[in-house]
Amino acid sequence: MANGHCAAQATVLSGSTPADAVLQQVRFLENITAVCSQLLMLLYCSLVCREQFFEKEIATIRERELKLQFRNAVIKTVNLAMVFGTPPMTACVIFASYEVMVGRLSATLAFTTLSLFNILRFPLVVLPKAMRALSEALASIQRVEAFLLEDVPTDAEGVTKSTAAGVKIVSTA
Repeated sequence: MANGHCAAQATVLSGSTPADAVLQQVRFLENITAVCSQLLMLLYCSLVCREQFFEKEIATIRERELKLQFRNAVIKTVNLAMVFGTPPMTACVIFASYEVMVGRLSATLAFTTLSLFNILRFPLVVLPKAMRALSEALASIQRVEAFLLEDVPTDAEGVTKSTAAGVKIVSTA
């Protein structure tokens, strides 16, 4: 009886039967679905139309990135070659120049010189790492300095702009 009463009220309110109301709701949903699918097709078409533009942009960025990576790899290779190649080359050059200028090289002098070059090898290995750390520190200092020099907005409510630096202490006594 309660269901019949609700159906009678629905018929009176909408001017039709409950089945017609359900059909109207289905038609509304179909219309909404059609509009949403048209909107999705429009978005898809706009993305497809812009796809070539974005593809070209990504390709140019990737090309620059690859050039930078190649340059970094060359620099690292030269750096490693210098780190591991410099001590033997300096020993050969020094021994050859000693032979030419002074004369025969004794074993004691040669081994003493080689031990000193071996001691100098560690600073030569650490030097590139220190240079990289120094360059990273300088870049960090520049970023922090740029951040600290930015203007601070003071337009919030209750905050007054002041050109004076520091804090003003007011005595209440």
